[in-house]
Amino acid sequence: MLADRGHSTTVGNQHVAAAGAHATVRVNTGSPLLETTDDKPIDLLTTVESLQQRGSVGKWSARAVAKTGPTLAGRVCAIRKTEGAIQVAHAKIHKVARRKGKQVQPETLRFAWYVTVFTTYPPAQFPASKVLEWYRLRWQVELVFKRFKSLAQLGHLPKYALHSVATSLATDLTLVHVPH
Repeated sequence: MLADRGHSTTVGNQHVAAAGAHATVRVNTGSPLLETTDDKPIDLLTTVESLQQRGSVGKWSARAVAKTGPTLAGRVCAIRKTEGAIQVAHAKIHKVARRKGKQVQPETLRFAWYVTVFTTYPPAQFPASKVLEWYRLRWQVELVFKRFKSLAQLGHLPKYALHSVATSLATDLTLVHVPH
C-alpha cells in the first residue's frame, strides 16, 4: 500500500500488516507516533535535518506506536528536497494558512524541506531510495485519477452507502460525453 499522510495511522498500517502486506505512508508530522527500536521517542525533525544536501536520502529503524495494541516495526525514510521544491512547498503552506486564517509554525516550514515516509517494506528488497521513488510515483497515479474524476465529473460521489455510490457512478457515467 502506498498512501498519503491522511492514511498515516498505526492502526491502519497494522491492518495492512495483518493481511500480509506492506505499507509506505507519508508521515503526518503533526502527530508522529514513532519511536526507536529501544523504545525512545524519535525527534523526527532533528532526525531528518541530518540530511544536509538536496537529494540526500536517509533511513532510520523505527516503530509506529498505537494508542492501543502492539507497535509496528518499520523504517523512516526521507529525502531532502531541491531548493525549488522547498519554495513551492513553502508557498503552498503560506497560502493554506492565509486561507484558513492560521499562523504558520516554524517547524512546518522546516519539515517542508523533506519528504518523509514510514514503511514496513523489507530493507533488503526495498532500500530507502527505492521506497521514496515508489512513493513519488504514487503521485503520478493520483494525478491520473484526479484528471479522470474531472473529465467524468466524479468529484462529488455520495460516499456513505455502497449502493448509493454505485447508483451515482452508473448515472454519472451514462451522462459523460467523451469527445472523439
